[in-house]
Amino acid sequence: MNLCPHCHTENVPAAERCGKCNAPLRSGDVVVGTLTPPGTTPPGEATIAAPPARAALDATLPADTPLSVAAGWAGPLTPQSGTPSSWTSGVQPGAVLGGRYEILSMLGEGGMGTVYKARDRELDRVVALKVIRPEVASRPEILQRFKQELILARQVTHRNVIRIYDLGSAEGMRFITMELVEGQDLKSLLEQKGKLGTGEAAGIAQQVCLALEAAH
Repeated sequence: MNLCPHCHTENVPAAERCGKCNAPLRSGDVVVGTLTPPGTTPPGEATIAAPPARAALDATLPADTPLSVAAGWAGPLTPQSGTPSSWTSGVQPGAVLGGRYEILSMLGEGGMGTVYKARDRELDRVVALKVIRPEVASRPEILQRFKQELILARQVTHRNVIRIYDLGSAEGMRFITMELVEGQDLKSLLEQKGKLGTGEAAGIAQQVCLALEAAH
């Protein structure tokens, strides 16, 4: 048969247009065979199972599985249980992590962890210290990939790219130390101004492009 892709009417094999709606019958839309009732399988053909629904897929994963594991690193990690304060309760201003990093203040929180402003007592410098979420740090495959990415990132030296210093562990927590960049972030700037001028936006875009060029 020659099945119309628009109205699904059967036409003779040689027809170039549908006899009912006059739509063109493209060769790619021609289906040779016989119609089978819905819900039945044609003789000699195997049935292909449909992909599992997302709810069913989620049900097969542990409750604390990071989104990056469940979706192949397709999205940001989000905590599945507890709150940031429940696993970083000991990381407060004045605390010293690993006998070296004095926590000065909390800068922000992201999908991978919480970032603090800290003083490196050994090298006498102020750094940004990111404490990695336990659901990330406890997965060997994720941690290994994370280490590889950090090693590559350390090879990039550019004024528009934040320098990575070290990956360490203390008090049962994994953390990264990196260059601290003082100032306002782009998100806050956009929230404050609403819209950037052409020159200002072009300047920011240029910095981003230079950083990407250095990384690649």
